Amino acid sequence: MSEKFRGRLASIIVIVMIGAFAFGLLRFFGAPVFECALGGCGKASPPPGADYAHQFLTWQTVVFVVWSVGLFCLWLLRGNRDEK
Repeated sequence: MSEKFRGRLASIIVIVMIGAFAFGLLRFFGAPVFECALGGCGKASPPPGADYAHQFLTWQTVVFVVWSVGLFCLWLLRGNRDEK
């Protein structure tokens, strides 16, 4: 794999990772949100509903997976550049 291709692929991976995080940062301003007896509890007033809590928990899981896979792929793309 060429260095140019690795660089472009790494850039795309970083953009996807930042995009997933930024989406939640803008969408879920009352984070953290969790499910409770009221449906959803968090910092926001009034308390968010159960749907909002479910959406937040789904986004949280997606970010965890995207960042874990993204960091692993970036590590693989790094290859053995130190040996050159």
